[in-house]
Amino acid sequence: MTNINAQRFAAQGVQRASDILANELSTTVYPMVGGGLNAPAVVALRGPDPAETLVDVDGHQINNGNTGDFDLALLDPAELQSVQVVYGVAPSSLDGPNTLGGALNVVSVQPTLKAHTLERFSLGTFGDVGATLQATGTDARLGYAFSIRRFVSNGQLHDYSFPNTTGVAGESIGTSSIGNAMAATSELANIRYLFGDGGFAGISIHNQVAYRDLSAALSSQNASGSSSNFSGSSIGSRDAAYALDLELPLARSAANAPAPTLTFRHQTSSNAQSVAGPAAGSSPYLYNNRDLIDDDTLEFDQPLSNGSVSVKADVMNEHLLTQSIRPEGADPAFSLAQKQRWIAARYLWDPTPKLHFAGAGYFSDFTTFGHSFDPRFGFVWTPGADTSVRFSIGRTFQSPQLPEFIVPGPTTPIPVVGGYATIGNPHVTAEHATTYDAGIEHLFRPNGHALHLAVDLYRTNDRGGSSIFFGPKPCDSATVRLIDRPSCLSYPINAAREVYQGVELHADYAINASTFIRAGYDVDSAYILSRPPDAADDIAPYVQDLGVPLHKVTLGFEHQAGTGLSYYAGLLYEGRYNELNLPPFATLRAGIAWRLRTFEIGLSGENLTSAYDFLVTRGNGGVPYPGLSGLRPTDAYPLAGRRFTLTLSHTT
Repeated sequence: MTNINAQRFAAQGVQRASDILANELSTTVYPMVGGGLNAPAVVALRGPDPAETLVDVDGHQINNGNTGDFDLALLDPAELQSVQVVYGVAPSSLDGPNTLGGALNVVSVQPTLKAHTLERFSLGTFGDVGATLQATGTDARLGYAFSIRRFVSNGQLHDYSFPNTTGVAGESIGTSSIGNAMAATSELANIRYLFGDGGFAGISIHNQVAYRDLSAALSSQNASGSSSNFSGSSIGSRDAAYALDLELPLARSAANAPAPTLTFRHQTSSNAQSVAGPAAGSSPYLYNNRDLIDDDTLEFDQPLSNGSVSVKADVMNEHLLTQSIRPEGADPAFSLAQKQRWIAARYLWDPTPKLHFAGAGYFSDFTTFGHSFDPRFGFVWTPGADTSVRFSIGRTFQSPQLPEFIVPGPTTPIPVVGGYATIGNPHVTAEHATTYDAGIEHLFRPNGHALHLAVDLYRTNDRGGSSIFFGPKPCDSATVRLIDRPSCLSYPINAAREVYQGVELHADYAINASTFIRAGYDVDSAYILSRPPDAADDIAPYVQDLGVPLHKVTLGFEHQAGTGLSYYAGLLYEGRYNELNLPPFATLRAGIAWRLRTFEIGLSGENLTSAYDFLVTRGNGGVPYPGLSGLRPTDAYPLAGRRFTLTLSHTT
C-alpha cells in the first residue's frame, strides 16, 4: 500500500491526479481517446484493464457503469488530501470485492483541528492559469473544510491548423483548427460535527464542471500522408456528489480503551457528459450519458484485546442513461440499471506482538451476474522492529459493464465496423480470479541514516476473462439486422484465461530529516493463457498485453525545507509495450521553491526532455504488436511537451 500526499504535488504545479499516479509502480495511466496535454486518462493497477481497478472517493465507489472506470484527470490534487494505492486484495481492507488489481482511495480535503487558509495561484506554459482558495479548521465542535478551484488552459495546440484527407493517396479536402484547451471549476465543502462522547455527524458536497477540446487528442497523422481531422470535437462534463456520514460509539469506553462503533455513510453522485462534433459516439468513452449512483454503507467495528472484528454492508444502486450516435442517423438512448449488494466480515488477530493475522469474507449479490463468495486471508510477521514479512491470498471478481448487455431490437439497423456488427450479450458474467501477494521489507540504519528496502511479488489468475466473439465471416453491407441472422456479429463472452504477475522493488534513503532519495523498479507482466480461436482477436498467448509496460523505473531526489530552499527531481522510465505504443522512453520532472514565513514561490517543470512531443497521434506509427497472424500495426500516442509552472502560495 502506498499513501501519496496530494497537496505536495499540487504545490509543485501538478493539475491532475492521474499525473501523480504515473510515477507509481505497477500502475498504468491510459490515454482514453488519444494523448497530449489535457487528454482524459484512466488508471489500471497490476493489469491491462482500468475497469479492474476500484476507485473510491471518500470511501464511496465511483466507477462508471458505462466503461467500468473513472477519468482521474478530472480530479485536481489541490482539492485532495491524499491518494491511497492499495494493491491486490488485501484482507485487512474493506474497500469492496469488485476489483482484480487493487483500489485507489481518494481522500478530499478534511477539517483540521487548527484553522488554516490557503491561497494558491499558478501560471504555466500553454496558457495554464490556476487559482485555489481553501479554508479548514474547527470552531468548538464544528469542523469545516471549504475549497474552490478554477483552472484554464489554452492547450499546447491552440487553433492549430491541421489538414484532413480522404485517405486515398493523401488527397487533401481542406484544413481546419484543432486544439486541446480545457477549463474547469470545482467546489468542495466538508462539514463535521463532533459529539461530546465520541463520534460525529458530517455532510460533504462536491461539484465540478469541466470543458475539454478533444479535437487534437482524436486527430491523427499517418505515415502515408493521410490524416484524420476531428475539428469541433469537445466534451462537457459535470461531476456532483453529496454525502452524509454518521459515526456513533455504542458503549462508553474505559480510560484509553477504544469503544465499539457503528458508522453509516450515504452518497449520491451524478456523472454526466455531453460530446459534440465528430467525436460523438466514436468510443464508449465518448457517449452522451448520465450515471446516477446511490451508495449506502453500514459498518460495525468491535475492538478486542488482541485484535478486532468488523462487519460492513454496502448497497449501491446505479442508473445509467447512455446515448450512442450511429452512422446511419439513428440516435437510440438506453436506460440501464444495476444493484450491487455485498456484506463483508473481517477478523484481525494478533496472537503475539510479532504475528498478525487477517481474514475476511465477502458475500456479493449483483443484478448483473448473480452471487459470489470471496474469502481472503493474510498474515504479517515482524521478527524485529525493522523487519516485516507478509503474505496474502484471496478470491475476487470483476463484474461486467452495463452496455455489455445491450442487444438491439430484431429490426434495428446495426452499423458494421471493420466487417463486424457489435452487440451486447445478456449472458455475459463476471470474471473470477485468485490473487497471491508476498513481500518483505527491512529498515537498515547505515551510519545513523535510514534505508528502507521492500520487495513485493504478486500473481493473479483470471478465469473466465472477458473476450470478444467474432462470427464465422464478415459482413458485406453497411448495416445488418438481427432478424436476418447475420454471420458477422461480435459480442463479449467469458472465454479468456489470463495471468497478471510481477515483482516490485522499492528503496527509500533518508540523507537527513528533510532530504530523501527514492527509487523503484518493477516487472509488470500481463498475458493471456488461452482464448478460443473465434475469440482470439489476433492476440497470441504468452505475449505481454499491449499497453502495459513490462518494466518501469522511478528515481527521485527531494529536499523539503520548512523555510528556505526546497527542490526535487524525478525520472520515470517505461519499457516495451507501454501505453504510448512506442519504444522505451524516459521523462524528467524537476522543481525548486523558496518559502519565507507564510509565502512560498516555486517553479516546476514537466517532461523537461520533451520526450515524444509529436503533437498528434501517429496512425499506424507505433511499435508493431505480435499477434497470431503476425505483426500488426498500432497507433502511437504523444506526450505533452515540455512545460513549466510558476506557483505562488500563501498559507496561514
